[in-house]
Amino acid sequence: MDIATTKLVADVVKIASVLAAQAAANDAVQGHGLKLLDAAQIFTPLPPIEYAIEGVLPRGGLAILGGYSSSGKSWLALDAALSIATGSKWLGRFSTQLGTATILDKESGEYESRRRLQRLYRAKGLDTVDEPKLELCCFPNTHFGDPSFERRMRELATGRSLLLFDTLAAFSPGVDENAAAMGEGLNKLQVIAKDTNCAIMVVAHEKKLGVHGTEIDARERLRGSSAIIGAIDSAFSVQYRKGVPLRISQIKARGGAAIADFSATIIDLLGGTAVVTGNVEDESEQDETPEKRFQALQRRVLDAIRERPDCTLRYLRSFIGGRGTAVDAVVEQLLDDKKIVNRGTEKASKFRLA
Repeated sequence: MDIATTKLVADVVKIASVLAAQAAANDAVQGHGLKLLDAAQIFTPLPPIEYAIEGVLPRGGLAILGGYSSSGKSWLALDAALSIATGSKWLGRFSTQLGTATILDKESGEYESRRRLQRLYRAKGLDTVDEPKLELCCFPNTHFGDPSFERRMRELATGRSLLLFDTLAAFSPGVDENAAAMGEGLNKLQVIAKDTNCAIMVVAHEKKLGVHGTEIDARERLRGSSAIIGAIDSAFSVQYRKGVPLRISQIKARGGAAIADFSATIIDLLGGTAVVTGNVEDESEQDETPEKRFQALQRRVLDAIRERPDCTLRYLRSFIGGRGTAVDAVVEQLLDDKKIVNRGTEKASKFRLA
């Protein structure tokens, strides 16, 4: 073998050795394919949490604001977006970090969303301040199952403080609300929130509560699959009872203790609509005795019959919610007291006020 051939063979052997060493190193790294933090990284001091709404909605977090139909949840959500867009306090109580808030509405439509935002804006007394960093898109041409949804929402979230989706069901067309697939879109949003440091809030429907809101476990209030509560960082429940302030409870708080329950009241003023808050502990509307609960249920039944004459017992059970036996007992007592009459039959009732 001549000198040139000997050198070529040596070079080939050397290259093969280097490639083998690299392959061994790659195998060692890619064997389990996991990015592991060592002890030094684990115990490095954590940075303080950055909030879009102080103590309520962290940047990079995914939250749900739930409540049943006409409970006021959309008013609260719009007030959150407007508060962030103007740097004003949410509900007049919680400080916000000024930033761009974008509302994606598939529920109310442009006229109603704009009407509500204009009333909230005027009530805040912000007519003379700089233009809010607020954006609105009604009935956007995308949904959670859209193949381009994640890419488009990631681009939209970049550089923004808040994305507000109204509602979960409207952005999940064709998906059974009790199916685990209801959580898939939220899983996408959670990743997007963390990668872009944008706070994301989703408005969602809840099951109707019983008379005093005690018949349904707090974590089971959201309508649909349990996959929903597992896919989010935090959840707030808006509980409505006629004639008293809304009660807002934090039913999930990933990464820390939940804030105490608080109340909110939606007040129509001459020029706008104000949403103000208070402490639940300061309110006396929570009647706990069985007698007062029964009386409160009577009032709700009478209100329902007043608003819908000739309604059936089945309608009252559905409208009031909670235990059907409690509604039946109230109806029987109201009939005995001659406060209502049944213009139908026992099986096909038609209730009216006496």
